[in-house]
Amino acid sequence: MPRTIVTEGSSMTNLRLAEAFLERARARLRALDTLREEADFSDVIREARDIVELCFRGMLRITGVEVSRWRDPGEVLRENMPLLPAEVRVHADRISEIYEDLRRHRPIDVSEDGMPPEKVMMVDADRATAEAEWILGMAQLTVDQVSHRRTPAQPGR
Repeated sequence: MPRTIVTEGSSMTNLRLAEAFLERARARLRALDTLREEADFSDVIREARDIVELCFRGMLRITGVEVSRWRDPGEVLRENMPLLPAEVRVHADRISEIYEDLRRHRPIDVSEDGMPPEKVMMVDADRATAEAEWILGMAQLTVDQVSHRRTPAQPGR
């Protein structure tokens, strides 16, 4: 029986780089708890934005798309959405909304219901954290699907 020789090609490199982006995102996600405990809510939001960008870079890399430092990864992801698995593409609008929301700079004021700015920031930080976690899940799904480590569930199973 002949032995198959496995050579490292661009698909292996893309997989390793994509996984490296997601591992960096996971490490930063763990750091968000510390920032939140210190009531550093604006940094939580900034870090969540960076986590989402790392996830986008990983999603793109696994599909063979490299994002230069000068391009907005959200824009590049939108342009290349057809390359992503169907299970991820169905969430394209939510993915874009999360990215735009995290990029937007909103002035912090007393909310209409009288909540103090710190409470508003805490709520925003919690939302940003949840959104970064969800995007990380979508990124992991993309890497798993494109690298064929996991196949989508078949209807009726």
